[in-house]
Amino acid sequence: MRRIIRTLIPPLLIGLLLSLGMAAASCGGGDDEDNGAEPTATAAPEATEDAGDDEPTDEPADDTSEPSSDLEDYFQELDAAENELRSGAASADEGLTALNNATPPDEVIAAFEEALAVVDEFGADLQAIDPPDETAVAHEETIAAWQAVSGIVADAIDAVEGGGTLQDAQDVLTSQEASEVDAATDALCSALQQIATDNGIDVDLGC
Repeated sequence: MRRIIRTLIPPLLIGLLLSLGMAAASCGGGDDEDNGAEPTATAAPEATEDAGDDEPTDEPADDTSEPSSDLEDYFQELDAAENELRSGAASADEGLTALNNATPPDEVIAAFEEALAVVDEFGADLQAIDPPDETAVAHEETIAAWQAVSGIVADAIDAVEGGGTLQDAQDVLTSQEASEVDAATDALCSALQQIATDNGIDVDLGC
């Protein structure tokens, strides 16, 4: 997901936010515990000792090799939502990458509004998904993170509509707040990807 965010606004505009690989909630990202999104991995087999025998044996208590159907369905829905995001981002990116300091403000605003629509549609898709217990916390925090992305893009639009320039929009997108949102989305994406991996679910969230 992280690299998608970065395609929404070209590196010139997005700097830290878009140095965007879709960021990170995204992959490889920071401390999941700090972000409140801790993967709920399938329980690993634990060594157990037979009574009267000093040698431990590795025996899983239950067969947890197959993920629940709810978890599989969740990641299928999440993957479909991300694919829609990729498609929308690719379209919005055409307008965004054409922007420069000579672009009239109304064209800058139009390009950003298209990107905002893509972000908001993804947020709505996330809200329409009913997450299983294993992903509930990370999912809700991902929704919140994308709402924050929406707010930042909206602020960039407001900056231009208020008489600002493309540089003013860039300042919004490269702010400390934008950088923190970028890191949060990266960490959350990574957390969700790890849950899928731990449960043997083959999905690529684009972290």
